[in-house]
Amino acid sequence: MSAPAPDFYTLIHKAIRLAMSEYLVQLGATDAADPSEWPAAVGGWKQIKRLLDAHSLHEDTHVHPLIHRVAPDIAELLDGQHAELDEQVRALDGMIDAIADEPDANVRRQAAAQVYRRYAAFLATYFNHLMEEETKAMPALIANVPVEELLAAHMRLVGSIPPEEKLAELPIIARSLSSPERIALMMATQAGAPAAFFAEVCRIMEEAIGPAAFAPVSAAITRKVA
Repeated sequence: MSAPAPDFYTLIHKAIRLAMSEYLVQLGATDAADPSEWPAAVGGWKQIKRLLDAHSLHEDTHVHPLIHRVAPDIAELLDGQHAELDEQVRALDGMIDAIADEPDANVRRQAAAQVYRRYAAFLATYFNHLMEEETKAMPALIANVPVEELLAAHMRLVGSIPPEEKLAELPIIARSLSSPERIALMMATQAGAPAAFFAEVCRIMEEAIGPAAFAPVSAAITRKVA
């Protein structure tokens, strides 16, 4: 039996949806005039940008060349969406930066309300883009690219991610996944990771999701080792 085609999108998209949704809640609950609150909102935006930038880099390097080859119409659609999303990120950057230089508390709150609405619109547009990748790009790849080539591209993508980036993204990824998905992720990680790195992955995942949710994952790891 041949190996199934890898899914380039589902796991990381779940994490992105969770992170972006949680940031919308954080942004809406923040008082921009409170010096103890607004810096955390700024830091949260920087974390979102890092997550999205890393995702875009991995896609552009390892996935989009395949889409351009076998489904140029879909690639053109996604490229246009990327350009629009990049423009929205730059706009949000400018709006968020401007609040830090505003001394008037009421003006800061009004500006933060505008940022909240602009980010909510960005989130909606970004979520639609993720859906397009999952429902148009991935089926096109499966239909037109040999499984072996998809597996090789997926291995190159995963192998290109620095260990520190994998560990940094793991908490949000772990919290976004179902138990079977967590188990599958850990089985794949264990198969190609040094023991010390895998032990750290286990520690971070258990800390992120809690001992009760980690118990089925731990049991699966134990069964595999046994």
